[in-house]
Amino acid sequence: MKRIAIIAAAGLAALSCGGGGMKGDAMGTFDAAEVIVSCEVPGRIVEFGISEGDVLEKGQSAGLIDTVQLALQKRQLLSSIEALKNSRPDMDSQLAPYREQLAKSQHERARVESLLQADAATQKQLDDLVSAIIVAEKQLAAQETAISSGLASIDAQLEALGVQVEQLDDQLSRCRIVSPIAGTVLIRAGRRTRPAGKASDEGGRPERHTP
Repeated sequence: MKRIAIIAAAGLAALSCGGGGMKGDAMGTFDAAEVIVSCEVPGRIVEFGISEGDVLEKGQSAGLIDTVQLALQKRQLLSSIEALKNSRPDMDSQLAPYREQLAKSQHERARVESLLQADAATQKQLDDLVSAIIVAEKQLAAQETAISSGLASIDAQLEALGVQVEQLDDQLSRCRIVSPIAGTVLIRAGRRTRPAGKASDEGGRPERHTP
């Protein structure tokens, strides 16, 4: 893992005054705090274009780890998410035939009840329709439960895949080597990996920055 060391210098000054005249005596003390900036994920360095003497701003990119595999994983997850979304059943369209059958049975029951009052239908006809309505209601409820369960399962899978995408986004953000402070590069370290058969960049020691 390639590392960058950064030195931040902070000045501390004291001024003393004598009595009878103005006499100033300045004294400066500088403390150097070393900061190590390292690649947060393992991998091949594909970008490391800084040099000794370069001035970096806080948050400026200093290098990059190969993100191809992570990007491919994210693309695959996004494809899976899209496929799951497309597989979501349309509850209204799937329940429509059951609702239609139930409505027809209820309408027929009302018609037979009227006929029964006029002695134009039998009690058995009405009983058969009542039984058919009970069956239709149970079928509708069972289908609605099955579809709701399927939707809940898909939603759970989508949530899990979304978390994986967030994790990959975090890993991708950690592939960039970023300077945490503004400073000047004193020592350059690390090497950018080249394709096989080509010489790699110069190696070295940790990079040091001073503001």
